Amino acid sequence: MTLKKKKGSAMIAVLLIFAILTIVGVSMLSLTVSDYQMRVASSKKTQSLYASDSGINDVYGLIKNIVFQAIEKGNQAAETEMNNFNNDPHNTKYTEGITGLFSETKLKNELNNQFQSAYKTYVTEHIKQGTRDIEDGIFVDVLSGINVSLYTDILTGNIITEKPDINITGKMLYTEFTGNSLSLTVTSKFSTAKAAGQTSNEKNVQSKIVINVPNYQDSYSVKKEKETLVVNPVWKNAISIDGNMKINSKTEVVGDIFVKGDTSQNLAEKVFTKYNGGITIGADNERDISATFTGNISTPNSFNINGNNITANISGNIYAGNVYVGKGESTANASNCNLTAKGGAVYTSNDLSLYALKSKINIEKYYGINDITKPRTSDKDYNSSSSIIVNTDDIGATGGSTINIGDAVICGTAYINATQLDENNKLQAYQTGESVAVKGNYKAYTTPLTETDLTSPYYKYDKSKVEFEYWNPLQLVTNVVKDGIMKSMDNYDKAKYVEAYDTQSSGGIYKKGIFINNLQYNAGVAVLEKSLSNPNQHIQSASFLAEFDETLDEYRGDFARKVYNMDANIASNVDFIDDYVKGKINNSVFTVDGAKAMVDGINGNTTDIVNYTSDGVEYRTDTKNVVLQGENSKYIANADDVIIDLSKLTNKRGIIITSKNIIIAGKVDFTGTIIAGGDLTVENDGQTKKISYDDNYVLKTIRNNYKNVYSKVFNLSISKGPEQTTDDTSVAQSGEGTHNIIDNGLVKMSNWKITK
Repeated sequence: MTLKKKKGSAMIAVLLIFAILTIVGVSMLSLTVSDYQMRVASSKKTQSLYASDSGINDVYGLIKNIVFQAIEKGNQAAETEMNNFNNDPHNTKYTEGITGLFSETKLKNELNNQFQSAYKTYVTEHIKQGTRDIEDGIFVDVLSGINVSLYTDILTGNIITEKPDINITGKMLYTEFTGNSLSLTVTSKFSTAKAAGQTSNEKNVQSKIVINVPNYQDSYSVKKEKETLVVNPVWKNAISIDGNMKINSKTEVVGDIFVKGDTSQNLAEKVFTKYNGGITIGADNERDISATFTGNISTPNSFNINGNNITANISGNIYAGNVYVGKGESTANASNCNLTAKGGAVYTSNDLSLYALKSKINIEKYYGINDITKPRTSDKDYNSSSSIIVNTDDIGATGGSTINIGDAVICGTAYINATQLDENNKLQAYQTGESVAVKGNYKAYTTPLTETDLTSPYYKYDKSKVEFEYWNPLQLVTNVVKDGIMKSMDNYDKAKYVEAYDTQSSGGIYKKGIFINNLQYNAGVAVLEKSLSNPNQHIQSASFLAEFDETLDEYRGDFARKVYNMDANIASNVDFIDDYVKGKINNSVFTVDGAKAMVDGINGNTTDIVNYTSDGVEYRTDTKNVVLQGENSKYIANADDVIIDLSKLTNKRGIIITSKNIIIAGKVDFTGTIIAGGDLTVENDGQTKKISYDDNYVLKTIRNNYKNVYSKVFNLSISKGPEQTTDDTSVAQSGEGTHNIIDNGLVKMSNWKITK
């Protein structure tokens, strides 16, 4: 019995031991599984936390980009204000109230105000649409106007390819700027699918982002690494051409224009030869054309308006050999041709002429600067002195033509179409004594005067004391007794002869339709219906003010700089007076008549292939005419043409350079610059054309391709003066040196916390 009992207890002991081991093993396995599940849940919550924080980081990145853009916007506003100061430095907001003297402090304060106002406006406008911008992942670049990825490094410009793939369900609580700071409370929520045993793994994170406002050009303003470019004058024009500009449909040009002009066309009538070449709006067989120019117009030849119902409006200055309104050589009459020049002045080295019926000339300031007493070495007789010529039958008639001028300087007198051979056997025209000459009044020079009908001081012009000579087809007075000797009449004598004729003639001189408010200087007589000093029809005698000589030199120097030197090599006007006297074109777009070329190396720097990009088009050719073609074009291209199809451009802008011709066809709205060695023709297709100059776009494009392309294309020994332009690296200086101005400077993140 004892032996049997021992055997049974051993088995029970074994079973008990195995049971205990099983229980312990199962418990340990259960604890391991539970720990694993807890770790997974914790990992998921951490993942949610970081993902949620990434949403805040997205907002932070967006705000940094917005602030960067806001600084650019502020800089633009400050630069605009600086331009306002340059144009009007005596504005009271830049001067001390009592003394009226310039205040640097006031200028700096105004620049800072404009900068900060534009900065704040941009920030508040774009923060309001924050969530949409985050989801779209884009913002609009201030300088280029192009949509740029939100996930772009603002310093390097590189796209950040690894971006969070989350859904931001939080919100930004928006407030206005308080003083020079704006506070945003940003919340971000994220959760994943719940693991076993979880009630929720959602995490909410909240942070405060503060945006500060910098001062203009302080340690927080955008500073760009600067590169000095020698700015070629053609870069600064909307249009620069060596040939003629022919406008045959409605056209607007915003920006400066240089047109050298081609005078090689042979004209039968000498009277029209001096109006040959330059800019022509309309033609004898065309009508209903308008042209608007916002900017300066420069041509050594003529600014012409021809045809019927032709209108030109100019808000800048005109620098031209002649300004001519009227018929061309091939038609009997022109009518309803109107020229309005307000906001600037009209400078001519020769004449302002009206040859059209029912037409109006309205000019704020007119300066005919070619001096009768100082003939230029380059002038033909009919170009040797400036005057106003009226050669239309309806001047001053009811519903007829009129000329209205505010201020005027007229340094010469007119010629009439009567000729004779001089002592060198050269044909010369008869010069009158009239600075303002009206058709029909030339009869004064054909009429002998009788002493009994004359009054003092005109007795010396009695028919017994003068001589007449035949100038084909007229018999004209040419000599008068001076100091007992018969001598040639000078300008003064001929002017006085006109006055003498007016006093003794029953009809007198015709004086209607011409209004000059303030005629500051006139070398010959001026026939006027009304002026500030005399509200009645009258003859204003020739005048000269010695102190006005210096002002005239300024006008002539400015003319020579703009027209003969294409605004290059800026210096004092005195340097250009000799250029004006010579009347020689020193600078041209391409090499013409020995002038220095602005475009020097286009050959070899073009492939004659049109490349369209999102930023515009750059095209250079030495062999092709370029056609800027818009909608509804009727132009038929030939083998010598290359078509720039503007419909293919998102941004219809570019830099076009050709040694040949430019044709503008269809409905065109183009921004940039056009540079050509030939003509520019606006097609007569009934479509409107607009050419605009954008200084920022043109210089930025040239800068970006400067070393490889444009430094080889342009003649950089001819410059408008060095100009600071910038590259695309944005940095700033502080007491600690170069650093990222956005992080922890203008945009700060603080008060980070978990709210759930």
